[in-house]
Amino acid sequence: MKKAALLTIIVIMLLAFMFSLGCGLTQGTSGEFYTDRVAVLIYHHIVQEESDFSITPAQFEEHLDTLVDRGYNVITLSHFRDFLRGEVEVPPNAVLITFDDGYESFYRYAYPLLKERGMSATVFMIVRHIGAREDQIPKIDWPQMLEMMENGIYFQSHSYDSHFYANIDAEGNREAVMAARLYLAGEGRNETEDEYRARIYEDLRKSRDLLEQGLGMHVDFFAVPYGKKNEIVDEVAKEVGLEYIFTVEPGLVSMGSDPVNLPRLDAGVPWLNGNGLHRLILQTSRN
Repeated sequence: MKKAALLTIIVIMLLAFMFSLGCGLTQGTSGEFYTDRVAVLIYHHIVQEESDFSITPAQFEEHLDTLVDRGYNVITLSHFRDFLRGEVEVPPNAVLITFDDGYESFYRYAYPLLKERGMSATVFMIVRHIGAREDQIPKIDWPQMLEMMENGIYFQSHSYDSHFYANIDAEGNREAVMAARLYLAGEGRNETEDEYRARIYEDLRKSRDLLEQGLGMHVDFFAVPYGKKNEIVDEVAKEVGLEYIFTVEPGLVSMGSDPVNLPRLDAGVPWLNGNGLHRLILQTSRN
């Protein structure tokens, strides 16, 4: 009898242990993961054959399905803006989807998947390259943008034409042009601070004005190219009406986040499947 009782106790303990393991494995797969914050996802290019900075349509579809299945709530840029202003709350597990550069692959692959699920996204455009086809990866054009606006897609600034690197000294060292004073080889000197400010001002003003004129959409968000900027960029962006700046630093956005240093999570990488995206958001929300 004593042996039988002992065996029963051991079996019960094993079952309890196995159950606890099962709970540990499933914990965090659904429900409320975080509140009063937004996970902003960043993507770039979608192609049939993935690369270091692109994903396939199938992978993006898996990401969207994971967001649905896990109970995430995709919000619009307007909702996000109102949240930053303290005017509205966001639902639990709030997500904002963003794309940088304005590749036509967004229109071809991402937009139909988003539209099918009633999801919104925001695309940050290099305005000078809108509709470009030759000598570069094709970009979204104005008619495509107007069409997508009717189905919950927003378009904001990724500069007018400051998405490249250039020389910053006579030795040929290079930096993102938005973030540094350029070297003027013909004059053997760097831009002055006033010249640098004027160049940045004209670029950002032009990007904002052209987008608003072409789309009739309010433009006050700026995704800084390569995530590289400084205090001058922050000041000039505000002067031209770009109140909110997205970086590429990881983190979740809260109502109290610095409006010119809004973090995003890089979701557009080939090694991140749907479960990986879920884990990335969860881990970041706990930091």
